[in-house]
Amino acid sequence: MELLVAFAARHDEVLSRPQLLDLVWPDVTVGDASLTVAVRELRAALGDDRETPSYIETIRRRGYRLIAPVSPLTDEPVAPAASPSRFWLIGEDHEFVLSEGENLVGRAPDADVHIEMPKVSRRHARITVRGDAATVEDLGSKNGTFIGDSPINGQIPLNHGDELRLGNLAAVLRVVVLETGSTVTELSRESPPTRPSKNED
Repeated sequence: MELLVAFAARHDEVLSRPQLLDLVWPDVTVGDASLTVAVRELRAALGDDRETPSYIETIRRRGYRLIAPVSPLTDEPVAPAASPSRFWLIGEDHEFVLSEGENLVGRAPDADVHIEMPKVSRRHARITVRGDAATVEDLGSKNGTFIGDSPINGQIPLNHGDELRLGNLAAVLRVVVLETGSTVTELSRESPPTRPSKNED
Protein backbone atom coordinates (compact mmCIF):
# COMPACT_ATOMS: atom_id res chain seq x y z
CA MET A 1 0.00 0.00 0.00
CA GLU A 2 2.82 2.45 0.78
CA LEU A 3 4.35 1.70 -2.62
CA LEU A 4 1.02 2.46 -4.32
CA VAL A 5 0.68 5.68 -2.31
CA ALA A 6 4.20 6.71 -3.35
CA PHE A 7 3.30 6.17 -7.01
CA ALA A 8 -0.06 7.97 -6.72
CA ALA A 9 1.49 11.00 -5.01
CA ARG A 10 3.89 11.37 -7.97
CA HIS A 11 1.55 10.36 -10.76
CA ASP A 12 3.12 10.16 -14.23
CA GLU A 13 6.58 10.84 -12.77
CA VAL A 14 9.40 8.37 -13.33
CA LEU A 15 10.63 7.20 -9.92
CA SER A 16 14.06 5.61 -9.69
CA ARG A 17 14.73 2.57 -7.54
CA PRO A 18 16.69 4.62 -4.94
CA GLN A 19 13.78 7.10 -4.74
CA LEU A 20 11.24 4.35 -4.15
CA LEU A 21 13.42 2.60 -1.56
CA ASP A 22 13.74 5.89 0.33
CA LEU A 23 10.00 6.63 0.10
CA VAL A 24 8.70 3.20 1.09
CA TRP A 25 11.43 1.99 3.47
CA PRO A 26 12.91 5.19 4.94
CA ASP A 27 13.99 3.62 8.24
CA VAL A 28 14.97 0.16 7.02
CA THR A 29 17.93 -0.97 4.92
CA VAL A 30 16.57 -3.11 2.07
CA GLY A 31 17.88 -4.05 -1.36
CA ASP A 32 16.52 -3.91 -4.89
CA ALA A 33 15.05 -7.39 -4.48
CA SER A 34 12.51 -6.13 -1.94
CA LEU A 35 11.35 -3.43 -4.35
CA THR A 36 11.11 -5.93 -7.22
CA VAL A 37 8.93 -8.22 -5.11
CA ALA A 38 6.74 -5.32 -3.96
CA VAL A 39 6.21 -4.11 -7.54
CA ARG A 40 5.35 -7.66 -8.64
CA GLU A 41 2.84 -8.07 -5.80
CA LEU A 42 1.28 -4.66 -6.51
CA ARG A 43 0.89 -5.54 -10.19
CA ALA A 44 -0.73 -8.85 -9.24
CA ALA A 45 -3.15 -7.09 -6.88
CA LEU A 46 -4.10 -4.62 -9.63
CA GLY A 47 -4.33 -7.30 -12.33
CA ASP A 48 -1.62 -5.47 -14.27
CA ASP A 49 0.70 -6.91 -16.91
CA ARG A 50 4.38 -5.97 -17.11
CA GLU A 51 4.54 -6.23 -20.90
CA THR A 52 1.33 -4.29 -21.61
CA PRO A 53 0.82 -2.24 -18.43
CA SER A 54 -2.30 -0.31 -17.52
CA TYR A 55 -1.02 0.84 -14.14
CA ILE A 56 2.73 0.54 -13.55
CA GLU A 57 5.15 1.04 -16.40
CA THR A 58 8.78 -0.07 -16.23
CA ILE A 59 11.13 2.54 -17.69
CA ARG A 60 14.29 0.66 -18.60
CA ARG A 61 17.36 1.77 -16.63
CA ARG A 62 15.38 4.60 -15.04
CA GLY A 63 12.70 3.13 -12.77
CA TYR A 64 8.91 2.92 -12.69
CA ARG A 65 5.96 5.19 -13.42
CA LEU A 66 2.26 5.06 -12.54
CA ILE A 67 0.39 5.63 -15.81
CA ALA A 68 -3.19 5.04 -14.62
CA PRO A 69 -5.25 8.22 -14.04
CA VAL A 70 -5.35 9.50 -10.46
CA SER A 71 -8.08 11.71 -9.00
CA PRO A 72 -8.71 12.85 -5.42
CA LEU A 73 -11.68 11.57 -3.43
CA THR A 74 -14.04 14.45 -2.72
CA ASP A 75 -17.37 12.90 -1.74
CA GLU A 76 -16.19 10.24 0.68
CA PRO A 77 -17.86 10.42 4.10
CA VAL A 78 -15.60 11.60 6.88
CA ALA A 79 -14.78 8.84 9.36
CA PRO A 80 -15.96 9.57 12.91
CA ALA A 81 -13.27 10.69 15.32
CA ALA A 82 -11.88 7.99 17.59
CA SER A 83 -13.06 8.08 21.20
CA PRO A 84 -10.49 9.40 23.69
CA SER A 85 -9.30 6.97 26.34
CA ARG A 86 -8.07 7.37 29.92
CA PHE A 87 -4.47 6.92 28.75
CA TRP A 88 -2.17 9.88 28.22
CA LEU A 89 1.49 10.27 27.26
CA ILE A 90 3.21 13.22 28.88
CA GLY A 91 6.70 14.50 28.09
CA GLU A 92 8.69 17.61 28.76
CA ASP A 93 7.18 19.39 25.76
CA HIS A 94 4.40 16.99 24.76
CA GLU A 95 0.96 15.89 25.95
CA PHE A 96 -1.03 13.31 23.99
CA VAL A 97 -4.37 11.75 24.85
CA LEU A 98 -4.56 8.26 23.35
CA SER A 99 -7.65 7.07 21.52
CA GLU A 100 -9.47 3.79 21.87
CA GLY A 101 -7.97 1.35 19.38
CA GLU A 102 -4.62 1.75 17.64
CA ASN A 103 -2.39 4.82 18.05
CA LEU A 104 0.61 5.22 15.72
CA VAL A 105 3.69 6.72 17.38
CA GLY A 106 6.44 8.26 15.26
CA ARG A 107 7.73 11.00 13.04
CA ALA A 108 5.18 10.48 10.24
CA PRO A 109 2.93 13.53 9.72
CA ASP A 110 -0.20 11.40 10.24
CA ALA A 111 1.05 9.77 13.46
CA ASP A 112 -1.40 9.97 16.37
CA VAL A 113 1.57 10.62 18.67
CA HIS A 114 3.74 12.82 16.46
CA ILE A 115 7.33 13.21 17.68
CA GLU A 116 9.52 15.29 15.35
CA MET A 117 12.97 14.07 16.38
CA PRO A 118 15.70 12.61 14.09
CA LYS A 119 16.19 9.39 16.09
CA VAL A 120 12.45 8.64 16.10
CA SER A 121 11.35 6.57 13.10
CA ARG A 122 8.42 7.59 10.91
CA ARG A 123 6.43 4.56 12.09
CA HIS A 124 8.19 3.90 15.39
CA ALA A 125 5.69 2.10 17.63
CA ARG A 126 2.02 1.31 18.06
CA ILE A 127 -0.03 1.67 21.23
CA THR A 128 -3.34 -0.18 21.37
CA VAL A 129 -5.95 0.84 23.93
CA ARG A 130 -8.88 -1.41 24.81
CA GLY A 131 -10.91 -0.02 27.69
CA ASP A 132 -8.80 -0.14 30.85
CA ALA A 133 -5.82 -1.85 29.22
CA ALA A 134 -3.14 -0.62 26.84
CA THR A 135 -0.21 -2.32 25.12
CA VAL A 136 2.77 -1.03 23.17
CA GLU A 137 4.80 -2.72 20.42
CA ASP A 138 7.82 -1.60 18.42
CA LEU A 139 7.30 -1.43 14.64
CA GLY A 140 10.84 -2.30 13.64
CA SER A 141 12.19 1.15 14.50
CA LYS A 142 15.84 1.91 13.86
CA ASN A 143 16.66 2.96 17.44
CA GLY A 144 14.23 0.84 19.41
CA THR A 145 11.40 1.38 21.90
CA PHE A 146 11.93 0.95 25.65
CA ILE A 147 9.95 0.86 28.87
CA GLY A 148 12.43 2.27 31.33
CA ASP A 149 15.72 0.65 30.37
CA SER A 150 14.15 -2.51 28.91
CA PRO A 151 13.79 -2.85 25.13
CA ILE A 152 10.35 -3.90 23.91
CA ASN A 153 9.85 -7.25 22.21
CA GLY A 154 6.30 -8.09 21.18
CA GLN A 155 3.26 -6.46 22.81
CA ILE A 156 3.98 -5.12 26.30
CA PRO A 157 1.31 -3.83 28.74
CA LEU A 158 1.46 -0.14 29.66
CA ASN A 159 0.77 0.91 33.24
CA HIS A 160 0.36 4.22 35.03
CA GLY A 161 3.79 5.73 35.71
CA ASP A 162 5.66 3.72 33.06
CA GLU A 163 8.42 5.62 31.28
CA LEU A 164 8.18 5.08 27.53
CA ARG A 165 11.37 5.86 25.62
CA LEU A 166 11.60 6.19 21.84
CA GLY A 167 15.08 5.67 20.47
CA ASN A 168 16.22 5.07 24.07
CA LEU A 169 16.66 8.72 25.16
CA ALA A 170 15.54 10.50 21.97
CA ALA A 171 12.07 11.09 23.45
CA VAL A 172 10.84 10.21 26.94
CA LEU A 173 7.10 10.04 27.65
CA ARG A 174 5.39 9.12 30.92
CA VAL A 175 2.23 7.01 30.85
CA VAL A 176 -0.66 8.57 32.78
CA VAL A 177 -3.98 6.79 33.36
CA LEU A 178 -6.73 9.15 34.45
CA GLU A 179 -8.89 8.10 37.37
CA THR A 180 -12.43 9.35 37.89
CA GLY A 181 -12.35 12.96 39.00
CA SER A 182 -8.66 13.38 38.27
CA THR A 183 -7.10 15.81 35.81
CA VAL A 184 -4.07 15.22 33.65
CA THR A 185 -2.41 18.28 35.25
CA GLU A 186 -2.64 16.70 38.70
CA LEU A 187 -1.39 13.34 37.53
CA SER A 188 1.45 14.75 35.42
CA ARG A 189 2.91 16.30 38.57
CA GLU A 190 3.00 13.01 40.44
CA SER A 191 6.28 11.20 40.79
CA PRO A 192 6.35 7.91 38.87
CA PRO A 193 6.46 4.70 40.91
CA THR A 194 9.94 3.87 42.15
CA ARG A 195 11.41 0.86 40.38
CA PRO A 196 13.39 -1.53 42.60
CA SER A 197 17.11 -1.45 41.96
CA LYS A 198 18.87 -4.50 40.57
CA ASN A 199 20.64 -4.99 43.90
CA GLU A 200 17.41 -5.34 45.88
CA ASP A 201 15.98 -8.80 46.54
